[in-house]
Order: sequence, then structure tokens, then C-alpha cells
Amino acid sequence: MTNTMTHANATQTDLTLEEVNDNILKWNDIRKDEIKLKFYLEENNPFKLDPFIPTPECSDYLHFYPAITADNKFVMYVIKALDDKVSLKDLSNSEFNSKIKKLTQETIFPTNINPAIAHERIAIWNHFHNAWIDEQVKSEFGVFRAFTVHAGDLPVNETLIVNLGLRFEYTVVGSISSDQFVADLIFGDENYLSKYYDTTKPVPPYSDEGNQPTSECAFFLLTLPTT
Repeated sequence: MTNTMTHANATQTDLTLEEVNDNILKWNDIRKDEIKLKFYLEENNPFKLDPFIPTPECSDYLHFYPAITADNKFVMYVIKALDDKVSLKDLSNSEFNSKIKKLTQETIFPTNINPAIAHERIAIWNHFHNAWIDEQVKSEFGVFRAFTVHAGDLPVNETLIVNLGLRFEYTVVGSISSDQFVADLIFGDENYLSKYYDTTKPVPPYSDEGNQPTSECAFFLLTLPTT
């Protein structure tokens, strides 16, 4: 299947902690507003994640933060979980910019979507994200505030295309079972998405269980007060 799509480049344009905080808060402010959510998420425009520098910690995670900029654009900020700490407040602007990237959307040529699972999840988002938003804003946790991704499962020497998707999730807690669609980030190689990676967990809900730390305190950029 061939679609005209957009992607996003990672940019380092004099970001400040205050700017990032303000823009993340703008996203949080609309997480229960289905009209505004549909406006910003109307088109499933992929993001382009440039190769990141690996660290010795093989268990490192990446945090993806949806945000809305001052010029009314939907973006994502990406930071390593190891850097997403209160010590960010002590960094100079140049040091802060070395830790975080802003992904913004731009137009590219048509791209073939493959394999079938990635295509299916992206297609479900494209066709049903409005209905999903309607249900999600009524739910206990609302729409995602961030994503955590296991960086050790992603190639470190490749540019990746990151696309929003919806995956079906069936869970059993005690004697109660439930099924629902959960927001997903689809990672694929730059040209054809012929490689597929799925180590994504949206938050909330938060949890200290398992190998993927998703307690709210692990996301420092979500704890900053209104500026």
C-alpha cells in the first residue's frame, strides 16, 4: 500500500526546559478534550527518529513526550530515561539540548508500509482513532501523556520512522478479563518499514512492576509545575 505521508526530523533548536515544560503541559491540558485531540491527531504523520547514541546501560529506555508548541504544532520530545531526572534543572541550555530532541513533522515522498502487523496497527489508527479518542477521554486515565520504549531493542545505527498505531490488548487481572485498543508507536526502517519493532508502553497507567519502569516519578518532565 502506498500513501503520501509526512515524517519528522529530530531538531536541536535552542530548546529550554521551560519551553519543553510549557508544551508538554499544553498537551496534558487537552487530554480530556476530544475535539482538540482529533484536531491535532487527525493525520497520522510519522516522525523521523535519527540514530541515537547508545549508552553502556543495555536496559536504557527512551521517553517520548507528546506536546503542542507555541505555534500550534503537534510534536514529540525524546529523551533517554536515564537523563529524565530532576538534575535537568541544573543543566545549562546547551547541556539540556544535548539530552533532548524535538521531533517535528514534514512532508516526504510516498512510502510503502510493511509488514502486515505494522500496516494493520497504523491502518486501525488511521480509520478508528476518532472513535478511540471518544472512548479514551471518558476513561480513568485519558489519552497518553508519554511513551516509554526499550532502546536496547532498537537498532542504534539506523534512522527510524515512528508512526502512531493502535494495538489490541487482552488482559486478565484476577477473575476479570478485558480487551481494548491501546496506543502504540510503530518503529520501522526509513524507506519501507520492512523492519518492525514493538517495545512501546503508553502512560498512564503507571506501574513499578516488571522490567519496564513506568512509575510517574520516572517521568520527571511530567512532574514539573506550570510555569
